[in-house]
Parts: sequence; structure tokens; C-alpha cells
Amino acid sequence: ILQQAEDKLMDLGYDTKVGWEYEFYVFEDDHDAIRAGDIKDLAVIGNNRNAYSIARQNYLLPIIEEFFHRMNSTGAPLEYIHTEYSRGMYEYTTVPTSAVASADGLARGRLYLRELLNEQGLTSTAMTALCSVENPTHSGIHANVSLWKDGKNAFWDGKGLSEFGQHFLAGVMRTMQDFHLIFRPWVNSYRRFDPEAFCPCHVAWGDDNHFVSVRVSHGLDGEKKTRVEHRVAGTDTCPHLVLAAILQGGIYGIENKLELQPGIGLEEIEAAELLTNTLPDAITRFKDSKIARDLFGDAFVEHYCQVREEEWAEYEEWCKENGIEIDHNGPEVTKWEYKKYFDWLV
Repeated sequence: ILQQAEDKLMDLGYDTKVGWEYEFYVFEDDHDAIRAGDIKDLAVIGNNRNAYSIARQNYLLPIIEEFFHRMNSTGAPLEYIHTEYSRGMYEYTTVPTSAVASADGLARGRLYLRELLNEQGLTSTAMTALCSVENPTHSGIHANVSLWKDGKNAFWDGKGLSEFGQHFLAGVMRTMQDFHLIFRPWVNSYRRFDPEAFCPCHVAWGDDNHFVSVRVSHGLDGEKKTRVEHRVAGTDTCPHLVLAAILQGGIYGIENKLELQPGIGLEEIEAAELLTNTLPDAITRFKDSKIARDLFGDAFVEHYCQVREEEWAEYEEWCKENGIEIDHNGPEVTKWEYKKYFDWLV
């Protein structure tokens, strides 16, 4: 599916360049607690909420060095690893490369990191909303995307986001609501719905705005660094599908020359359209979307939605059996979610 999107862009004469940011927690590995779903009993490796620090990870330095080595050997090198904005939370970023190669690299990285931590008596998870530490930040992946033609960044016009880039971004914004199920595919995904924790929940974009769903960034060198940073997806997603949804949305905007609506600032976020904030609503939106069916195909849409419907039914039945009120997106993670996702999602 992702290859089809990349091939479309290549047919139009454009190369993709994608770099990822991947957030994760590190825990002491306790098999009994994980088996019982007692995730709040796991100790995190990290002492404070000190984001972007390289001075607070010395105790992980041998693991970090080995992780860089293993990723380099796969041809999917890393850029950085640093602390993130929660106790026991870290982030690594990947060197930008073509679409399929970048998604392959992120999938490998998620697996290799888990394997490496397990070798040292530690563990991690792709579960996005944990609520296992005080004042948590939920784990997400950010896709930094740009398109290039003849060795030049097609998103940069010398002053800012080019007209071509605006069409691409307009398509991403137009399809974001329809494709939201890909960015939040599980029951637990909707716990990560808190803009104050940098987890976007509105259909909104902005220049260098970390609170919106898509951030346009030019970096220190607009010609080299201009990109769109898609911030909606959690770590519990398939990077290939996430990137396919972003690229297909962008292609839709390019082909239809969609006009980009103005970006918003911090004070305007609450007035923006809210993304579907429950799994059942996101399923319905994706299933009923003509754009989704046109771009992904009926067979994929039907199968993908069926899996999610079964997931929701299982959660709903567990809540009824245990006398628990069904909560779509509140802050309390259920025992069902911990037992279902923590060790299963890699």
C-alpha cells in the first residue's frame, strides 16, 4: 500500500524524504507484573521530566551505543536519542530516507529496541497511553515528510512553503478526519487525546506549532529542512500505513490543486474541528469515506474496519462483565488495555 503511494509520486517526478521521531518509555522487566497487567508496578528508568537532554541518559549509554550500531547495520541509521518530556521517556529520530525504506527502518527499530532492552533486563512497549507514571506524556510517532524534484526541495519556494507544498498539505488536512482510524487504531489510542501533553486532537496545522496536528517547519535552512511534521499517530500504529495515509492525502491535494486554509496559533486551537474522539466513530468515518475507498480499496477498508469492530466489541464485553462504565477517551487505562496491549504491541 505504501509502495503504491511512493510509486505515484515517482510517476509525478518526485522523490520522498521521510524522517521519524519515535517516543518510548523504558521499564524494568517484571514478567509477573506484565502478565497480571499490573503495569503501574513497573519501575521506569529515568528520574525526571527533562526533555531533550543528553546528560540524563548515562545509565543507558551502552544500550544506546549498541542500538546505533544495530540500526546502522540495517541501513536505517539513527540521528539522535535523547530524553523526552516524562519520567522514564526517551525519543530517537531517524535519518531521512525514501518512504518505504523509512517505514521499514522504523519497524525494525521498534523491534530491535525491544530486543536490546530485553537482553539487559529492561523492556518497552508500543502501547501509546500508559498512565503508569505521574503526569505522563503519551508516546507518539511524528513523520517529517518532504518531496524533492531534481535534487531540490519542492516544499520550499525561497520564502516559505511553496504552492506545491500547500496543495500537498491541504490534501493531508482534507483527508485527516477520514483517515483518523489509521492514526488511532486501537481502544487505547484514544487515551492519547490531550493537546496539553502535545498529543494533537484537532484538524489543524500551524507554522512551528507543536500543539497542532501538522507542524510546518523550515529549520535553520529552509531549502534543506522545510517539511511537514505529522504529529497525530501514536506508537501503536503501523508506520507503513501511517505514511501511506499521509502521502495519499498529499497526492489527493496535489491532483486536485486544493487550497490550503490558513494555519492557526495557540489561541485558536479550541475553535478548530475536533478529530473523531472514539474508536467506533473513527471506524464509521473510515468505512463511509469515498476517499478512503478510492485510495486504499474496498477490500482493505472492509478488513481494517472489521478488525477494529471486533476489538471494540471485545473491550465493550469486558467492561460489561466487570461492571465498568465504558470510557472512550478518559485518562484511566483499564486492566484490559494493559493486558491486551502492553506486551503484544511491539
